[in-house]
Amino acid sequence: MSAKKRILFLGVGGAGMAPLAMWLAEKGDLIFGYDDYFKQSSLDYLTNSKVHLLDALLIEDIESYDQVVYSSAIAKTHRLLKEAERLKIPCFKRGKMLAQIAQSKKLIAIVGSHGKTTTSALIGYVIQKLGLPINFIVGGCYQDGSLPYYECSSDWLLAEIDESDGTINQFNPEITVLLNLDWDHADYYKDFNSLKKVFEDLLQKTRSKILIEASNFETFESRDVFRNKCQFIDLKSKFSGNSLEMDMVLDPRNNLSNTEFNRHNQVFAESVLRIFENQLPKKEDLFNEFPGVKRRQSVLLSKERLLVLEDYAHHPSEIDILIKAIKEKYTASDLTVVFQPHRYSRTKAFDKDFVQSLSGADNVFLLPVYSAFESECEGGMTTDLVALFDNISSKKLSLNQEGLGELISTFSKQSNNKERVLLFMGAGSINEFAHAFCALYENSNQQSAWLAYTEKKVSPDCVLKVSETLAAKTTFKIGGMSEYYAEPSSIPDVLALIQSSRLFGLPYFCLGRGSNVLVSDRGYNGLVMRFNHKNWQSIRRIDDSHIWVGCGVRLKELCGKVAKLGFSGFEFLEGIPGTLGGALRMNAGAMGRWTFDVVERVLMVNSTSKVEEIERDGFTIEYRKVREIADGIALGAVLKLGEVQASDSIRERMDSYSDVRKGSQPVAPSAGCIFKNPDNEYAGRLIDELGLKNMSVGGAEVSDKHGNFIINRGGSTSKDVESLIALIQKRVKEERGIDLEPEVLILGDEVLKSLGDEGRSN
Repeated sequence: MSAKKRILFLGVGGAGMAPLAMWLAEKGDLIFGYDDYFKQSSLDYLTNSKVHLLDALLIEDIESYDQVVYSSAIAKTHRLLKEAERLKIPCFKRGKMLAQIAQSKKLIAIVGSHGKTTTSALIGYVIQKLGLPINFIVGGCYQDGSLPYYECSSDWLLAEIDESDGTINQFNPEITVLLNLDWDHADYYKDFNSLKKVFEDLLQKTRSKILIEASNFETFESRDVFRNKCQFIDLKSKFSGNSLEMDMVLDPRNNLSNTEFNRHNQVFAESVLRIFENQLPKKEDLFNEFPGVKRRQSVLLSKERLLVLEDYAHHPSEIDILIKAIKEKYTASDLTVVFQPHRYSRTKAFDKDFVQSLSGADNVFLLPVYSAFESECEGGMTTDLVALFDNISSKKLSLNQEGLGELISTFSKQSNNKERVLLFMGAGSINEFAHAFCALYENSNQQSAWLAYTEKKVSPDCVLKVSETLAAKTTFKIGGMSEYYAEPSSIPDVLALIQSSRLFGLPYFCLGRGSNVLVSDRGYNGLVMRFNHKNWQSIRRIDDSHIWVGCGVRLKELCGKVAKLGFSGFEFLEGIPGTLGGALRMNAGAMGRWTFDVVERVLMVNSTSKVEEIERDGFTIEYRKVREIADGIALGAVLKLGEVQASDSIRERMDSYSDVRKGSQPVAPSAGCIFKNPDNEYAGRLIDELGLKNMSVGGAEVSDKHGNFIINRGGSTSKDVESLIALIQKRVKEERGIDLEPEVLILGDEVLKSLGDEGRSN
């Protein structure tokens, strides 16, 4: 019996990818899933499935997979996809993978420009509810957490087929359901006719039945070829059969089921189910408990005459119908729309249509375009849309704390006597902006709002606190509190925390063991992320000459592990009090060697919050600073092993280095070396020659063992240390003409200002 193929899903957290991966895993395939930008909402599904989820995935790991399925959101230049293609591993877009599955099934293809997910979800809901023998894969998630797929031994498979990535031509459905026809995806289809052509080709290939509205049927030149397969759907009438009387509820607080698109979706869903009418109960309201689909007319907040809604609409036709429906239902309310355009190409192609549709609202705020990996283009920017409005108020908002503050201010100034509806609309990251708005609106202070928002975005293993004391978390044992504090357990946690810091206007700082850090007495008015979860402490052998090391691994443990493996080259790390993450940021070194001497690549979050692997040569390595890591976050590194040697010999060198350190460095609490060595000089020697050892201010004292160490004699404050640093700098400048620059990282706004060192901010 041959071994099962190992299939890797890249971008598995996507709305279309996750259900497909879970369906295949449920069927018995060996499915692995990785996503640079996992959201907790998709992780909640995937964690309980049979998909093997991967946190940190390196290019060396790719060779272990037989096939790669990737999301259309994955750029062709993605490090893992490039490696898979280099290794000639078969790589398929999600649509192609689905088409391969459908070849052995009787496919019910839900297609069209709008409503595919909701229609598929309606049918899938009934399939699950009644246990009908029909497989289904939905491209979205149910509001109540129901599974977005159903796997059984049936030959039938229902799935929505996406036209946006060009894979629609690979399907040969048994039944095709064409919901509507509207030009979209201007990046792929130059005009309406080019899009219509792919749907026409699909209808021609459909084997048994086509469900279509007559007006759409008439648009196809080759309609006579497939006329006999068509069942024409009358969208103006309502079924009244005894088995399918419908009352679809999208949200118990907001029933917009009578919007034009929703009525259409219901009629098409019922029409599909009637094909299997002999398997349906005769008297049951099948849709009356339909939970709805996430990001489709979802109620986020209903409070104090304010109703906040969220919707995925991102095409002018969808926007137009949704705004009209809300205005009809909430006639006494002012409607404010916050819209995030999706893709520059779509924004440019439909700019005037967007303005016309959005003009149905009373007020419009526009967020920056969600690029979806497209490059900016003239005419496709948010500012281009703003310039086209002339009959209503429109304004661009920034996608951060400043934009949120402006929106909150707008609503707080409005009279509470007026009913208001706030609609967040778009297919990009606007949902995070909307959720942050609700948290700020509902909570009396920012700390409470941050907790309310962030706890829904991170894993259960991620620790979140406010006003957390930091002194005990540093080797100096000095300092106040961090206003915001977190201990992420995974890369998705880190990215969620970065996003929350941006939305709430927080600088952030990464902490490992807490060496080389001085925390201000006043604390840190930002977010401290401490990487002490066990997931950051892994060491694994990659091949004969490389190991992977997580950012939370202590340097002492690292050199001990390498010694046990019988490799030299890491002995200099013995005794350096810190973790790999900090060593990478500072290019820590001792005994004439530096951390980057053993670095092959670093896995990190860069300054734009993207996860990437950077080769050693891609870094700007300065004395005690690696610029790219100082501007980002090192998550771990691939390190080069040295020469093979006997472990005893390696251990002897480690012990000798340790003895040197013990003999020359203090054991009292300190941050390590306080000053960077000037050119052609040693800071410790300068301090010693000037007789500054044992100089003290309060509880802070220059060590008598090593002049470049300031120790905490007990009860020292950061002010004591700052004052002592200033005295030393003054003396050295006056007597030697040398400016000593602090090596220790100063954490706290007022300290950063006075000493000129930088913390990490977003």
